[in-house]
Amino acid sequence: MKNLVLAFAALALASSASATTINFDSMTPGVISNGTAGIDKWTNLYSLNATSQVGNYADGIVSGKNVAYNGSGSSAGLSDAEGFTFNSAYFTAVWTPLVDLQLRAYDSKGILKYSFDTTLDHKARNINLGWTGIGSMTMAGFTAGTKNTTWFAMDNLVINEAVNAVPEPGSIALLGLGIAGLMAGRRRKVA
Repeated sequence: MKNLVLAFAALALASSASATTINFDSMTPGVISNGTAGIDKWTNLYSLNATSQVGNYADGIVSGKNVAYNGSGSSAGLSDAEGFTFNSAYFTAVWTPLVDLQLRAYDSKGILKYSFDTTLDHKARNINLGWTGIGSMTMAGFTAGTKNTTWFAMDNLVINEAVNAVPEPGSIALLGLGIAGLMAGRRRKVA
């Protein structure tokens, strides 16, 4: 019985998550350095103090004062040789009232794995996708209804959180009932 309980405890601990939330507040304004938060390459992503900028950067603040943005309104991206999980981030339109945001994620071989399009306004919007096994990811903003690239702001980027790592309470209860049933059956056989 002790071995069964220890095995269950080890299984529960093995599925714990080690998420990283990047809020950009500890960064010096400017280019986000490669290797930040364990991501090998940051492409065309910058941090800035949104409270001291013109435009609608401040609308993208979720925590602190800093946000990330795509330089010159061009496509931005993340890539990592070991792969990563894109869990979520808050995105906001910056210079134009509406921005069509395109998110694309590729596996380690460069094959498109996930795709998501949405329209942003000047309110920070949490985009929660839970994309796993990503080698690289691109983020592009377009003036709504056009192919003209434009700026977006991003805050509270969450990466590498295990997706569905915590078992549902009902599953744990069923497992407990099953173990109790096995123990009761074993006691009856012994007696």
